[in-house]
Amino acid sequence: MKVAAILIVISFTACSTMQHPGADANEGLLVTGFPHLPVDARDIAERFASCSHFFGEIGGDPDRDKEIMGFLAQLRCGSIEKEVAAMRSKYASNKAVQDALDRAGSL
Repeated sequence: MKVAAILIVISFTACSTMQHPGADANEGLLVTGFPHLPVDARDIAERFASCSHFFGEIGGDPDRDKEIMGFLAQLRCGSIEKEVAAMRSKYASNKAVQDALDRAGSL
């Protein structure tokens, strides 16, 4: 039986909620839904999904765009592609990781 990960946006505020091991100050900005992955891959998938989401919101209100740019910086989205590539390489034979990263990048 296959179990699909469900992505849930927990919040887009700087507050911290539902902590998992390794959670950091970005917790309130993260998309969650990858509990079955190794911790390092889960952290990258969550950041990648969040970065993808916020990149898609740019282009509207200048005040909102400024806020989004702050979120992108806090999430370190400038380096996410490199980090995703490293995870893809590290877990090249792990279909769950590869699928989760594919889903995370399509938000």
